[in-house]
Amino acid sequence: QAFVKAAMPEGARGFLDSIPALRNRECIICGEGVAIPIRVTFDNLEEHKRPASEDPSFVDLWSKDGGEEELVERVVMRWRSQG
Repeated sequence: QAFVKAAMPEGARGFLDSIPALRNRECIICGEGVAIPIRVTFDNLEEHKRPASEDPSFVDLWSKDGGEEELVERVVMRWRSQG
């Protein structure tokens, strides 16, 4: 929050209160590129242009075997080889 506050012009600090209320694809633009800070909404991107940043389904991940036994065996082998 301190970083964002330092980047905002003093007269536009009221925008800081609206940050928690921003929706998906919304942001506040300030700086040399705009005359005054403004709130903008980005257009939707086509599905194939979006980054792979969806939240994982933890229920699905936790219900599958993750191969932990093999990982633990490798870690133990490394520990033993060091000592």
